[in-house]
Amino acid sequence: NKRLVLPRRRIEEELKRLYHTLTNEVDVFRVPSLEREQRDFSRFFELQAMHRAKVVSDAHRQQYVELLQVQREEVKKIRTLEKDRKKAHNDLLKEEPGLKEVRVRSGSVGEYDQRANRISAMLKERRKDRKRLSREVGRLEAFLKGGPKHGGGRRQDGPRGGGRGGPRRPRVDVKEVRERAQSGGTLSLSDLGALLDQGGLPGAKKDDQPSKRHRHKTERQAASRRRTDLKQRRGKRGKGPRSPRE
Repeated sequence: NKRLVLPRRRIEEELKRLYHTLTNEVDVFRVPSLEREQRDFSRFFELQAMHRAKVVSDAHRQQYVELLQVQREEVKKIRTLEKDRKKAHNDLLKEEPGLKEVRVRSGSVGEYDQRANRISAMLKERRKDRKRLSREVGRLEAFLKGGPKHGGGRRQDGPRGGGRGGPRRPRVDVKEVRERAQSGGTLSLSDLGALLDQGGLPGAKKDDQPSKRHRHKTERQAASRRRTDLKQRRGKRGKGPRSPRE
């Protein structure tokens, strides 16, 4: 472009003028000199070469303009993506403050691997917290319903209230229930069931023992009285009056 100082339209006009000058009939009274004709032919050939170069130059320039337009469109897209990236980065930092130490910049592959591992570890911790909270919610729901869910939760030791598929009885502190019963506190059906499974109240067993001893003593006294009465009746029958026949 530095050597092609004339525009393409100006080059074509000069070519037409020189072509007509060199190909028209020569006036016998105005015959050009040999030096002028050589200069015109040299100029004509120079314009021909200049025209071919100008056509190629214009094609490249048009291609350059098209590529420049594409570049501008891509730059707009990159700027839009950069704005979206910054917005997403700020939103992520608000949700996860622990990611503030992660610097978004170009680096080696190892640095990116470390960042990815840290993010994976944080996501793993979040999944653990979510599972723990889910289990806690299930446990609280089961507690509010009055017992563990059917078929869910851990198996509890102790008697069951029914068959194999019956509802499971919640765990009860038998010692505490006994103390509450002895002090005159209120007992629920679950507390009474646990007491019956463990043998009832200790005071009731102690009260049963004297009654059993008293019953055995009464039975022994009655048996002794029967034997005494029997001996007395036998003695009286042997000492009675004899018959006159004797």
